[in-house]
Amino acid sequence: AGEQSGAHTASEETLHELKNENIAYLNKHGFIFIICATGLAAQTMLNALKKRLPNSTEEEISIAADEQLKITLLRLNKALS
Repeated sequence: AGEQSGAHTASEETLHELKNENIAYLNKHGFIFIICATGLAAQTMLNALKKRLPNSTEEEISIAADEQLKITLLRLNKALS
């Protein structure tokens, strides 16, 4: 829940734009947009999504793997605390 808490305070406009950009990202790359969202505001996530959308799928696979690693390490640290 805390990982995506920035979306809870976002405006309807930002949430709508996030949804549309996520769909565009999925359509382009064939997989969902992933970002380590802990501590990020919705607008920050949207800005990252817009910045990464033009990347090649190969670039995005690498970036997404790095983001997934960040998420996994955060979860492991939380579980071990």
